[in-house]
Amino acid sequence: MVDPPQAGSLSTFSLGPSAVAPPGTGQTRSNVKTGLLLWVCAFVFYAGIGMWLTLHFNLVDGDGPSRVADGGYVLFSRNPHLGAIGFIWNPLPSMAEIPFLLFKGLWPALQAKGQAGTLQSSLFMASAVWQIYRLTLDRKIPNPWRWVLIAGFALSPMIVLYGGNALSEAALVFCTTWAARRLMLWMEDRNSVHLAMAGIALGVGYLARYEALFAGVFAIALVVATSAYREGILRRERRRAAVATAMHDGVLIGFPLTLTFLGWAVAGWLLTGQAFQQFTSQYGNSSQLKGSHVVVASGVGQIVTSLEDSMRAIVSIEPLLPTVLVVVAAITIKRRSAALLAPLAVFGGVLAFEIAAQAKGLTFGWFRFYITTIPLCVCALAIFWPRTIGPAEQAQPRRWRGLSRHTLWGLAALAVLLPSFPVTWSAMLNPAIGNQFDQTGLRYIFTSASAKRYTYPQFDEYRSDRALAAWLDAQRLPRASVLLDTFQGWEIWLSSKRPQQFVITSDYDFLSALDDPARYGIRYILDSNPAVESVDAVNRRYPRLWSTGGGISMRVLTVNSRSGPPWRVFRVIGGSGDGLR
Repeated sequence: MVDPPQAGSLSTFSLGPSAVAPPGTGQTRSNVKTGLLLWVCAFVFYAGIGMWLTLHFNLVDGDGPSRVADGGYVLFSRNPHLGAIGFIWNPLPSMAEIPFLLFKGLWPALQAKGQAGTLQSSLFMASAVWQIYRLTLDRKIPNPWRWVLIAGFALSPMIVLYGGNALSEAALVFCTTWAARRLMLWMEDRNSVHLAMAGIALGVGYLARYEALFAGVFAIALVVATSAYREGILRRERRRAAVATAMHDGVLIGFPLTLTFLGWAVAGWLLTGQAFQQFTSQYGNSSQLKGSHVVVASGVGQIVTSLEDSMRAIVSIEPLLPTVLVVVAAITIKRRSAALLAPLAVFGGVLAFEIAAQAKGLTFGWFRFYITTIPLCVCALAIFWPRTIGPAEQAQPRRWRGLSRHTLWGLAALAVLLPSFPVTWSAMLNPAIGNQFDQTGLRYIFTSASAKRYTYPQFDEYRSDRALAAWLDAQRLPRASVLLDTFQGWEIWLSSKRPQQFVITSDYDFLSALDDPARYGIRYILDSNPAVESVDAVNRRYPRLWSTGGGISMRVLTVNSRSGPPWRVFRVIGGSGDGLR
């Protein structure tokens, strides 16, 4: 027998049945068609913007197409296998790109120009827009104000840029928005299905970005505390039952994330001997930070500066977010609802990690890391919506100076969202805030005279790699005759029409060929400047190769670049070209 809710428990902070739509409510045939059309339009829009920037301007952030290459190794390397996807970065973006790569024969740019990555990020960001649409249905927000909220999310400059540039932000935004929306529903109707779906969303999110783990930790803590409080843990006679219910709900939301976390760690350990290559591998984030000479925050002053930078990034994306959170918190307390805690836990977990990691010097502190500020603000505004309770209120809605509560909410949402557009855009074009290649490129595209529009060095990014790939293809080399560490050389492999000529990092025989290139039939070794890429396996094995040939080869070609590190091609002395097959 279930006891009735106890007075003073958190159960009183949930809306009654008349205010909350039961699961499935609002999913009419018309809404399904509208949602599908919205998804298609968003996908086409983001993909079009992404292709315009990457194909027309060659505005490329290397993290995007490098993940395309990870997917390509799975299918088209000399030793195709799923483990070739790599364990440094989370696999979801590359896994989502593999189906697109199957059609590279119809459109080679899917691989050679990384457009499979553009389609991947467009797919996830369009799905995030669809989640926002479903959120407006959950909250029973009518037209036209529903579209104010959707447009405020979908057309935000950060969402538009990262919806089509092949990075992993889109997948993270989709998964966290999915999880936050489901958790909001559970906070109000206690349906365990929502907990399970939120857990799945967080588990999938961990396959996109490690930040999802911290969103999950915050969400699990919220669910456990909420369940315990609802079940009367403050009363001694209810304590045992409250703890049992809290643990049950915590496991329900936490199991998918825990399984994904352990599964990914075990898979990495079994195949590479390292469970967390992101932190322990020579190619991992820690190694890259050391190679980039990023100053790690050690003093109080540096930590304070990092915190200020984080806060500036957040308010540069949503300048009125602090005000919105304070107002919505006050209103939800008045309504005795705990729904606001859900997006605070999920998105707040991501932002808390980014702030702490930047303060400790564990990340590069890029502006894009704070993109989840946008769905947090939109979710808070959705909670702010004046829920209609009872037929009397429906027949005689409250008014203020002739304006209904719904109109007042819509105007308030406009007042919050509209300023964020110019503020965010200005921040992206500000070199002190928009501190990444793609944002710098936007400054040249949108603020330079037409004569200077293509002068940004990054617009030449990877053109030298593509030229080198074409040169190697023209040599008509046999299979397994070019040694290449794809940590830096992934674009060469992507652009080549003869991928079988390479012995790459994911191949089973890479280390053997690296130790004795002549014996294993390697004709050419590609080397990047060790002063720039010290983690490259070739440089680590042959530290003098770049300058002298390392006693095993002679230099035959140097390829320079305006934007990226140069390459040198060395011909192996004594190589027969038929050692590997």
